[in-house]
Amino acid sequence: MHSVILACLLLFWISGTKKRKAKLPNREDSIENEEMVTEHEAKTDSNDTTDEPVVRKRPKRAAACSNFKEKELGLSEEDLIITIKESRVEEEEIEAVRLTKTEPEDRRPSRKLIDFSLHDADGNLQPFEMSEVDDIFITALIMPLDDGLEKDRKKGVRCLGFGRIKEWIISGYNEGTAVIWISTEIADYKCVKPASSYRSYFDHFSEKARVCVEVYMKIAD
Repeated sequence: MHSVILACLLLFWISGTKKRKAKLPNREDSIENEEMVTEHEAKTDSNDTTDEPVVRKRPKRAAACSNFKEKELGLSEEDLIITIKESRVEEEEIEAVRLTKTEPEDRRPSRKLIDFSLHDADGNLQPFEMSEVDDIFITALIMPLDDGLEKDRKKGVRCLGFGRIKEWIISGYNEGTAVIWISTEIADYKCVKPASSYRSYFDHFSEKARVCVEVYMKIAD
């Protein structure tokens, strides 16, 4: 009797195992179904109101220009030549002063100095004050004294190492603006713009001149 019951239980267990095996899904089918579900969910909106796929629009690229046109410029041979205008150079100070005269002069000539520097006979830069104790010379672009001509350099004459400097003076006390002049035996020169290499010397002396004018203005008041 017991053997019959055990045999029945064994048959029941074997048949149940076969049914469970038949119901287990294939792993590959499971992965495929999972991918299908994921793709479907990605294509639906957040409210699950539609099953239509989401369409993403890419920005359009600008079409490349394939129709380049060449335009000829009407340039003459003169336009293609770059001309460098240099100031005239004179060795003699008196000749440079004569060439920069713009009107008849009945008194001592006066001119402007552009890109000037003061130096000794060996070409070493020297401050203004050294002209009182040593022979100091000038290298500069000599310009007419007319207002507004410092930009028109072609009207100037460059002279190297002319002088020597006899004296320097400061004017502009009545106007309240210091103006520095240097004089040689031939002419008086208004110092307008120093050379870049001489700027520190000139700025230092200009500051002294400015203080002198300010003191004079206070005393005069």
